[in-house]
Amino acid sequence: MAKKRNRHPLWAIWHGMRQRCTNNNRADYKYYGQRGIIICPAWSSLNQFIKDVGQRPTPKHTIDRIENDGPYCPFNCRWATRKEQMQNTKSTLKITNNRRAMSLSAWAEEMGMSVTGLHRRWHTHGTLKKPRKLEDRLRPYAHRLGISVTAIRRRIKVYGWSLRRALTERKTNCRGS
Repeated sequence: MAKKRNRHPLWAIWHGMRQRCTNNNRADYKYYGQRGIIICPAWSSLNQFIKDVGQRPTPKHTIDRIENDGPYCPFNCRWATRKEQMQNTKSTLKITNNRRAMSLSAWAEEMGMSVTGLHRRWHTHGTLKKPRKLEDRLRPYAHRLGISVTAIRRRIKVYGWSLRRALTERKTNCRGS
């Protein structure tokens, strides 16, 4: 007959957490116990673990450490979905925007964009903000050079000049040379 404690819905989660951190025969021990991930002493008791973390919201939620290198303890654990946990790994790129750090996929979801499109914007412009229109970016150069934005655009598109050349050459005969 199974022990009564094994019947609690959170027993398997609690037991798995303890095994990952203490049983060096497990394949995943190297990612937890060997890395120095520990469990607070109070959580040696299943009852205390349940009291601290509460019931899990849905069967899709599992225990997650907020600070990936931190211990399993009340201040560093939460119930999270697999998607939330994947955004909390070492390999996830965290981008800080307006003093908030989130993963690229979380920013894309919040901004209503595809991850690919937002990644392209981040990689190209170094920002999550929508870049200003080309005309707005070229206007100060056009004013300084004494030519129109259209002329700069023509130098690039029609004559095939590099952006640098289009912005640095003064008014000349722009016949492609």
